[in-house]
Amino acid sequence: MDTKGNGRDHETGSSANELEGSTSGTGPRAATSAGAALPLFYRDPTVLQAEVHSAKGIRRDCGYHFARHTHAVPLHLAEFRSALAHYPIVFAPEAGGTPLALLGTQSNQNHFVGEDGRWEPSAYVPAYVRRYPFITARNETDGTQVLCIDLDSDLVVDLEGRQDAEPLFVAGAASEYTKQMQSFCAAFDREIEATKEFISALEAEQTLVDKEIKLGLPDGTNQVMTGFRLVDQQAFDALAESTVVAWHKKGWVSAIHWHWASMDNLVRMITKRT
Repeated sequence: MDTKGNGRDHETGSSANELEGSTSGTGPRAATSAGAALPLFYRDPTVLQAEVHSAKGIRRDCGYHFARHTHAVPLHLAEFRSALAHYPIVFAPEAGGTPLALLGTQSNQNHFVGEDGRWEPSAYVPAYVRRYPFITARNETDGTQVLCIDLDSDLVVDLEGRQDAEPLFVAGAASEYTKQMQSFCAAFDREIEATKEFISALEAEQTLVDKEIKLGLPDGTNQVMTGFRLVDQQAFDALAESTVVAWHKKGWVSAIHWHWASMDNLVRMITKRT
């Protein structure tokens, strides 16, 4: 998120380029396509293998320090209802851009993670955050999905001499913890596809539009937030009845109303900041 002052107004742009990337499995290491950015948080996603990573584990109860300076994270359609009580839900600006939960109103700002790395207890933690440091990648050889882990994460540790970590493998096989995370990642990927269908429909009907929001701050200055899309009320109201009925059956109309309702959280976010 870029922030620049303009007189007594501050313009804040949120870019999805900071949040997205793609990985593909090409053997022991999950590689990105040439020039592609790694997904948010990930620095060294590597295919998980018993013969290589049997001595590795994941620290227990280590918090969310890795998200401490993250102002927005991807959000699935299925998460809208849980997220709307806490975060403004917006859409990334580029075509096909994912929904985002705003965690702060400025770059490098997360109102929900304290200095101790703990997420605010009453707030929903997005699945994207809970998935880390795991991620899936597609094996370019046979097209299957493989489980990967970010070896550069502070959450990944050597097991020797530690009692505070979950092993990734036990007796050469995936541990129960690793199996749970594999299932979680598989479910996460299914939700990605459902969310893509929702975004495609919104774009096909030209209901997603670039917006800017001007917020009055307690100190008398204004903050202008840009760089995201919202569902336009007028465009939605102009939809054909058959489209609205079809979207209602898919649960998309409810999701749109949750998106609109979530924007009230911007005011609460400004209050938290001060």
